[in-house]
Amino acid sequence: MGTRHFVIHFAICALCVTALDSNVWAVTVGHQDRARSLYQVVVSLDGQGNPVLPVSVYKGAKRVQLRAKGGLRVLSTGGGTVSVSLPGPEGVMVTASEHTDGQRDHWVAVARAPANDMMSLRREVQRWKSFGHKVVPRGVGATYGLKGRVLDTRRTVLCLDQPFAEMRSARIKAASLAAKYSRQVFVHVELASPPAGKLTADARAGVTVQADDVMWFEA
Repeated sequence: MGTRHFVIHFAICALCVTALDSNVWAVTVGHQDRARSLYQVVVSLDGQGNPVLPVSVYKGAKRVQLRAKGGLRVLSTGGGTVSVSLPGPEGVMVTASEHTDGQRDHWVAVARAPANDMMSLRREVQRWKSFGHKVVPRGVGATYGLKGRVLDTRRTVLCLDQPFAEMRSARIKAASLAAKYSRQVFVHVELASPPAGKLTADARAGVTVQADDVMWFEA
């Protein structure tokens, strides 16, 4: 097996295996985008143009231990321009501190359709307007070009104009509307802000590496 990449994100202390090839590099994006990308379906490509997807392994842990027979490298920005080598198989212990919780918006959704199906979307907007409810569009999905093919997963979700902070409240509202109008109503969840905090990687060799929110490893 070639080079493997691991991502530790304070938010969930999640270990993400993102690569199986020596030509794969962690995606170099903005700091906040790196944290947000762990909650999204992000398609990146290796050196041969093959898609590479993250796989979440741990959630809810305050510490994660990583080991690799050939040692580890910590990539400060995710692009490999600056790195810290941690030799030996002993590994590192990554701990999280000074955290703030992430925030999610819970939207009561009344309809969804492909983003280009304007006729259906307009019909649903008018339907719910006649019921006395203002709805707003929320976009999900993306368009990818992959080996000469275009993959379009974009959909528009029509939601009531104000989200709920809690899932329970949103579900109660959705159930009430579904019963009242005999329509399918569901809850659409979006990340309002990713969790944040400090990550510290301690190696037995006496090396300590710190980073905010996200830390990239290579084995």
